[in-house]
Amino acid sequence: MKLVNELSVTIAESNKKHEEYIEARNEAQRNHEKAIEMRGHIVEVRNERRKRYEESKRILKEQNTQARKAVMDNDKLKEIADSALDALKKGEKISL
Repeated sequence: MKLVNELSVTIAESNKKHEEYIEARNEAQRNHEKAIEMRGHIVEVRNERRKRYEESKRILKEQNTQARKAVMDNDKLKEIADSALDALKKGEKISL
């Protein structure tokens, strides 16, 4: 009879430990799912920031290209040089 009592106590303890293990495992799973969800959100935000950065970089590059074209237009530069030369020939002051 003593052996049966010890066996039932051991079974009850093992069942209790097993329940605690299941609870701990379920909590770990919930925490893992929450972490995965947060990671997905972080990746989403990071991708959005990267898109905005790339878009602003592209716009700035286009503006720089247009500005260079406007400044380095040979016809325009030649026209400005000719007008400056004419002004110098007339004795006028020029500004660069």
